[in-house]
Amino acid sequence: MTTVFLILLGACLGSFIPCFAERRAAQESQWTRSHCDHCGRTIAPLYLIPVAGYFLARGRCSHCQAAIPRIYPLLEALGAVIAGCFAMQHAPFGHSMLLIATASMLLLLSLDDWQSQLIYTSDLVLYALLLLIDLWLYGAHWWPDRLLGAAIVALPLLGIYLLRPDALGSGDIIFMAASGFYLGIVPTTYAFLLAMVLALCYALYLLRGKSASQSTAIPLIPFLALGVLSQLLLSYNNIF
Repeated sequence: MTTVFLILLGACLGSFIPCFAERRAAQESQWTRSHCDHCGRTIAPLYLIPVAGYFLARGRCSHCQAAIPRIYPLLEALGAVIAGCFAMQHAPFGHSMLLIATASMLLLLSLDDWQSQLIYTSDLVLYALLLLIDLWLYGAHWWPDRLLGAAIVALPLLGIYLLRPDALGSGDIIFMAASGFYLGIVPTTYAFLLAMVLALCYALYLLRGKSASQSTAIPLIPFLALGVLSQLLLSYNNIF
């Protein structure tokens, strides 16, 4: 029963986070009911059910028949899958909840960086706070390893930032310092290498499609977040 609850929670967070990010970017109130972006009509509760609501609405607004972006049910399903992976580790309930919340913050940071190349300090603080609370309650790893993990990627990024401030943002450095402190040196290295491979593949895809030039800025947080998430899932039993 706990696993089912956590899976549903992950799906709900996968639905809420994109909505929150879009409303914040548009400076829209977070307290109004969900509505269609095209006609502005309020969405019926039945169609707000994560994943299922998309299919019940047949992928379109019930009022204006505008197509609902497929990314929404995909993110909801992804949230459910990630939550399910954490839930099935038979870890303490609080530990699973904190990891699901951390994964949600990874999504929020990624969406903000992808849409506007902007990282909110409040989001980074909350992300780091979740990691520290989880370490304090459930962590049992070698602390020097965590300190090295915080430095192994963050310090080189800091050097690049000092030499080329236009190459990356300070948020990338803070993100990797917090993530590295949580993961430790080896998982952090793997996370960064995976992120760089994914970012390179995306850059080559853009260049091949001639939709970008060599000077086009690429948001880095989404790829770093994917790398960190992969290590949270793969190294789960080794971190704690």
